[in-house]
Amino acid sequence: MKNKRWIALLLVICTVAGMPYLTEQVFATSADDKIQDAENKKDQAENDLDDVNDEINDIKDSQSEINDKISATRTKLNKLLEQQEALAIEIEETQAAIDTTQAELEAAQEDERIQYEAMKLRIQYMYENSAEDSLWEALIQADGLADLLNRVEYIAQVHKTDRELTEQYQQTVDTIQAKKDTLLEQMETLLVKEEIFLGQQQEIEVALADLDEVKDEYAAQLKAAESRATAIKKEIAQQEEAIRQAQEQKRKEEEEKKKQEEEELKKNVTGSQIVAFARKYVGNPYVWGGNSLTKGCDCSGFVHLVYENFGISTPRYSMSFLNVGVKIEPKEENLQPGDIIIYNKKNGIGHVAIYMGNGKIVEAQSSDKGITDNRDWDCRSVAGVRRLVSNP
Repeated sequence: MKNKRWIALLLVICTVAGMPYLTEQVFATSADDKIQDAENKKDQAENDLDDVNDEINDIKDSQSEINDKISATRTKLNKLLEQQEALAIEIEETQAAIDTTQAELEAAQEDERIQYEAMKLRIQYMYENSAEDSLWEALIQADGLADLLNRVEYIAQVHKTDRELTEQYQQTVDTIQAKKDTLLEQMETLLVKEEIFLGQQQEIEVALADLDEVKDEYAAQLKAAESRATAIKKEIAQQEEAIRQAQEQKRKEEEEKKKQEEEELKKNVTGSQIVAFARKYVGNPYVWGGNSLTKGCDCSGFVHLVYENFGISTPRYSMSFLNVGVKIEPKEENLQPGDIIIYNKKNGIGHVAIYMGNGKIVEAQSSDKGITDNRDWDCRSVAGVRRLVSNP
């Protein structure tokens, strides 16, 4: 029974001891999985966005083509409308000419009728008048041959004049009628042309309506594609934020892990070990801004590098040391090996050193002194003391 209790106790101890590692693995895996999942989703969204952008570009190209077709078709329609307008003017002018010609024809026909009536009256007068005024009477009553010839010539001249006038009027009527016939033929041709133009106009307007419908379809497709692109961009932004949050989570977990590791190190590291390591470099040079314990470093670099050797993080600049570790009252009886002494200068913090014990410090003192371990801890005005390891 006792053996079973001991085995159970050992199992509990092992489980508890392994919990930090297991928790660490779970946290790390969780953050890494979140980052990987978000990156995969982001990559997929970016690929989708590329596809949608290609689709948008294709739609815009199609829109450009359809707009060019619409522009060309509208130009064609405008040209046709201009032709129709010119044709309408020509039809109007031709109709006016027909009306004028018709009036001229009617006037000529009236003149012809009047001349014909006058001629009939003259013939009737000469041939159908009383006996004393008859043609024969006129000839018989002639005074000699010359007078007879003159009367015969006069009668012939009257007939000739009447015939010429009649022919002239008839010719005028025929000319005007021919002109009217020509104008009517022109009008018929113009009206046929007008019908053709109207048919062409209808075809162009139908084509324009079809093109406008295609244009509207492209506009709807573009709107839908741009809406998808906006949604995908939002998804990408969400995944980027998820990545950022997961990376921040991972960073905090890593910082926590490092902090825990440092705390464990601090528990296992003693101030005396730190002092012993620091004193190994006594005699090496002081170099302002330097970062080598052998080739040279300055005061804050010396403290930073010594603690770094034990896996303990510290600042790199003197004034920042006032914010690390545990604050210790700057009295010698309170000090223990490994404590960090921060010193004042005229304009603020000016120097840091490591307390060795027995009232002494090890430090990167100055350019002419180098790294030393012979000065008292209160050789300068003390601004504060900080403790990073609890064991002396």
